[in-house]
Amino acid sequence: MKKRIEWIDCVRAVGMVLIIIGHTYAVGFWQNLVYAINVPIFFVLSGYLTHRKTIRQTALGGVRTLLVPYGVTALLIFFLSLVSLHRHVPGMITTANWNHFLIAALYGIGTPSSQTIFHGTVIPAIGAIWFLLAMYFGNIIYQLLLNATHALSRGKETAVLVGASLILAVGAFMVSAVIQLPWSLGPALLSISFYTAGHIIREYRMMDLNMRNGILALAGLLLCCWSAVRGQFWFNTGYATDPLLKMLGAMAGSYFLMYLFKGIETWISMRGLAKLGRLALITLAFHLVCLSVFTDTVILENHLAAWGVTSNGVGIILDVYRILLCELATIILAKFKLVRKVFAIR
Repeated sequence: MKKRIEWIDCVRAVGMVLIIIGHTYAVGFWQNLVYAINVPIFFVLSGYLTHRKTIRQTALGGVRTLLVPYGVTALLIFFLSLVSLHRHVPGMITTANWNHFLIAALYGIGTPSSQTIFHGTVIPAIGAIWFLLAMYFGNIIYQLLLNATHALSRGKETAVLVGASLILAVGAFMVSAVIQLPWSLGPALLSISFYTAGHIIREYRMMDLNMRNGILALAGLLLCCWSAVRGQFWFNTGYATDPLLKMLGAMAGSYFLMYLFKGIETWISMRGLAKLGRLALITLAFHLVCLSVFTDTVILENHLAAWGVTSNGVGIILDVYRILLCELATIILAKFKLVRKVFAIR
């Protein structure tokens, strides 16, 4: 079995915390900064780790590692929604329609939209696990590109990958402005830019700890912050106030986070955080179930507001509460072999 790379698992854990914060409380510049990194980092890491495989290997492997966790999470939410429909349970969201989450799971987009292939019909969102579908199809598209460039030199391969990424990104932004494709295919096309960024980081040894790369990483942080100042980037819907700047900012911020934890790894052990990174899919599934089914944060928010806590104070407390809840649930659920088998990142 291949030895796991500790800093990569740590970055996954931090990315998952940023996803939780993005769904709980973040406003203004901080919201833009969180959304610039929280999901793109997973695709950049995938590009960094991915090597050439056959399309069949990629598709079949993705069924086990991406589609099965997606399907199990969606079925769990669907089952719990049926419970709330037929029985009042304190703390659970009452579902109006039994087929709400079924439709959401089958169409597979991250934000509700009426701009779909079913013109005028509002398709509900499946939530945070949309990116598992995007990654499944993104993996396949990226492997097609890798296989097509296998005979090229490193420089020519990079040029082809960057060119294809630009074409696919422009197409994704244009299509997403008109229609949200099923199965998060729009974000899948957009994701190729992030895979390519990860590929470049590996091929050009940008993770080596030296002065040049340290300066590049700091420049990446500044670029990411500047992109956050300039506006929003919604990966799941293919919207950005400044598409080129936001895409570059997401890549640059992801690179900074990767380089930061590679450096930290040389100073201290991060085994605990790395373990949470290996179990990040469990965290994602539990987080989505909480968002979709339970009203715990609403109840806590109302109590805090009644006690006179400021809105920012409430938001920060909710962030801490949701992070601790999800990570504690992850540690407990990971003790069950079946859960680890379905959700552990391989």
